Amino acid sequence: MTPAFHNPEKETMPREEVRELQEKRLRDIVGYAFEANPVMRGKLAASGFGNGSEASLDTLARLPMMDKEDLRAHYPMELACVDEREVAEIHMSSGSTGSPICMPYTPADLAQWGE
Repeated sequence: MTPAFHNPEKETMPREEVRELQEKRLRDIVGYAFEANPVMRGKLAASGFGNGSEASLDTLARLPMMDKEDLRAHYPMELACVDEREVAEIHMSSGSTGSPICMPYTPADLAQWGE
């Protein structure tokens, strides 16, 4: 019996193609964050990353990560990489363990969730 795949093209790619796709997507997202968001630009530059071209699976551990404190410090929209007019939904935590956290989502974000 052949296993069922949700996305056969992506789920059956050879390992080398998966790595190439992962690295391209990583460079794209790091470059996008660098260009679109001043807070992330500062964090990336401080970690030695510029426009994303330096990002790779081998340098992944050096990439700066966001945590709840970042989300709280830049509440509500300072970490967004789009203009607020592009936001389709905003999800907010209850703040039960501290200040609430606000996360904006675009239609593309929501479509990715659906995928």
